[in-house]
Formats: sequence, C-alpha cells, structure tokens
Amino acid sequence: MQCGTSLLLQKIIIGVGVVMALAGVTASISLHDATLVEWWKPVAVSVVAAVVFTGLFSALRKREVLSVDSAMMLVWSACVFCGLFYVSNYCFSDPDSRRVEDVTVVRRFKEERYRTRRLNRHTTVRGEKYYVERVEIAFGDGRRKSVRVSPSRYSRIRTGSLLRVNVEKGAFGVDVMKGGPEAFQPVTPARRPR
Repeated sequence: MQCGTSLLLQKIIIGVGVVMALAGVTASISLHDATLVEWWKPVAVSVVAAVVFTGLFSALRKREVLSVDSAMMLVWSACVFCGLFYVSNYCFSDPDSRRVEDVTVVRRFKEERYRTRRLNRHTTVRGEKYYVERVEIAFGDGRRKSVRVSPSRYSRIRTGSLLRVNVEKGAFGVDVMKGGPEAFQPVTPARRPR
C-alpha cells in the first residue's frame, strides 16, 4: 500500500510540473507582444537561473548533475522562470510611471496561419488558412516591435502614421505596453481654425 501511495504522489507531482511548465511557456508567448524586450534576453536570464536552480537542487538531493532527471529539471525550471519573468514584469508594473508615447507605423503585414482539422481519432491535418494582422512600430528611441492588432484597427492604420501607446516601467525595469490590442490610438492632427 505504501508503494502505491508514493507512486500516485509522484504522478501528481509530475502532472503539476508539466502544467506549470506549459503555463510558463504560454505566459511567455502571450505577454511577449506587450513587453519591449528582445526575445532572447529573458530566455538567457531564465536559462542561467535554471542552471543555478538545477545545480542547487541536485546538490541538495545528492544526485548527479549530468543525468536525465537534472536535464528535465533544467527544462522545467527554465520554462517556469521565463513565465515568471514576463508575468511579474507585466502585472507588477508601476502605474505611476505611465507615459504616452507616439510611435510610427513602419509597416503593416498579415501572417498566414493554418487551423488544424481532425480527420479521425488519431489523425489531424492542416485545415483552412487564416490571417493574423500585425503592425511593426518604431519608438522614438529607435526600438522596434511587431504587435498584433484587430482586423478593424488594421484597416484604419496606414504606414507612416503616428499612434499613441501607453507604456509603463515593468517590475524588472523592462517597459511594457498596457491596454491590449485596442490600445493603439491614432494621433489626430490639430485642426486649423477657419
């Protein structure tokens, strides 16, 4: 009976770990558009933190550092740390540092993607294609970011036009854009008096 209980506990721990890793990857992907940083910087910091964490964990458990368990722990902790970075930076941003920046639309483009379609219980194939509307914006300090916009907003945005974006300083000092895809408000020029 003791062996069955510990096996069940081990499976529960593995399941929770997989869910945490998937949550970290999902959070990283979804919040990357709102964070003004190159993709490799948070990943590099997360991998370094994961190496340190895995080394300490292996030393505490008195296990080999170069084993399959340690490799899985390294991948898991890198995913979780990357997700924690993006979520913490976005959720705990300083609202007092909010500023409105005017950005220029460098280009607008559509990404072609495909839905998946299930044929039967074990087979899925590539389904119909659809498009995701994106614009590349340039900030005043030279930073560029490609962000997703809604189809209605995409049809109203022109290349070279100015947009207003709310930017806050994140918890780790990395700027974040707040307001979601509808946050890009066009800058209306001042009207001339008649």
